[in-house]
Amino acid sequence: MRVLVTGGAGFIGSHVCKVLAQEDHTPIVVDDLSQGHREFVKWGPFHKISLLDKAKLFEVFEQERIEAVCHLASKSIVEESMANPDLYLSENVQGTVHLLEACKQFGCKRFVFSSTASVYGNPTRTPIEEDDPLNPINPYGESKLLAERKIQQAAEEWGLNFVIFRFFNAAGASFDLDIGEKHLPETHLIPRVIDALLHDRPITLFGDDYKTSDGTCERDFVHVLDIANAHLKALDMPSAVINLGLEKGYSVKFVIEQIAKKLRKIPHIQICKRREGDSPVLVASHKKALEMGLIFQYGLEEMIETAIKWHTQTLAKAKL
Repeated sequence: MRVLVTGGAGFIGSHVCKVLAQEDHTPIVVDDLSQGHREFVKWGPFHKISLLDKAKLFEVFEQERIEAVCHLASKSIVEESMANPDLYLSENVQGTVHLLEACKQFGCKRFVFSSTASVYGNPTRTPIEEDDPLNPINPYGESKLLAERKIQQAAEEWGLNFVIFRFFNAAGASFDLDIGEKHLPETHLIPRVIDALLHDRPITLFGDDYKTSDGTCERDFVHVLDIANAHLKALDMPSAVINLGLEKGYSVKFVIEQIAKKLRKIPHIQICKRREGDSPVLVASHKKALEMGLIFQYGLEEMIETAIKWHTQTLAKAKL
C-alpha cells in the first residue's frame, strides 16, 4: 500500500515509516522539516512541503497515487501553544482540513490520525477511557480535538475510514539505533533528563506541589515502536478512537530517578513553578487498544534504555 506519512521526518513519523517499509508498504513522506530531520527519511519518497500549501499537497496525492494517510505532522509544544494559539489552530487544524480535502478529491478513504491525551484536559477519572469528557486546557489540545472532529465529520459526510490514536507520552528509540528522538528544542521528559545528566547540568522540574504520590506530575508512557506498530495495524481497522498508553502512571520524579540510576549519575534538580497548561495526572486506559488487537511489547525500562543508547551514540558522533 502507498501510504502518505505526514511528519515522516520526525521522531514518531520516521518509526512509522520504518515499520511500514518492513511490511512491504511504501511510505511517502510529507514534511516541511520545521521540526523533522532529512536524515530520518530512509524508506521512501520525500516531499518537502507544508500542509498549508494545498496546491502542492494535491500534486503529491496525484503523483504518488496515495492509498492511505498516517497524519503525524503537528505543532505539539504545550507552552508554545499557550503563547501562540493561532499558530496551532492554523498548523494543526487547517493542515488536517487540507489533507481531508485531498483524500476526498483523490478517493483515499483510509486515514490514521495522531491525536493526544491533551484532549482530555484534567480528567475526571484515572485511567482515562476514550468516551470520557473532552475538555482540553491548552490550545494544543484544543487544536487536536478540532482536528478529530473534522475527521469524524468527513467520515459522516463521505465515508472516510479513520483511526484516531490519542497518544500519551511517546518515548524510546529504534533498537538498532538508526533513528531516535531529536527535537530542537527538546521538551520531552526522558531525552531532556538524559541530556542534562550526560552534560552534568541541572534538571528543571516544573512543580512539586501537585496532589500526586510525590508532588510531581504523573504520566503514562508508550514506546515509539509500539506506536508505529499500532499505525501499521490501523490500516486494516474499522473506524475507532483509541488511547495508546500502558495504563501505568509514573511520576516525573520517579522517571528522573530511573534514568539517573541507569547512567549512574546523581541528578541536580531545580524546582520551578508549574507550567501553565499541564495536567496533574494523565494515565490511559488501554482496554480498548487491547480489544482492537494492539500489542504493547515494551515498558518504561526499554524506553529509557533505548533512549539512553540513542542519545549517547548521537553525542559520540557529534564529538567526532
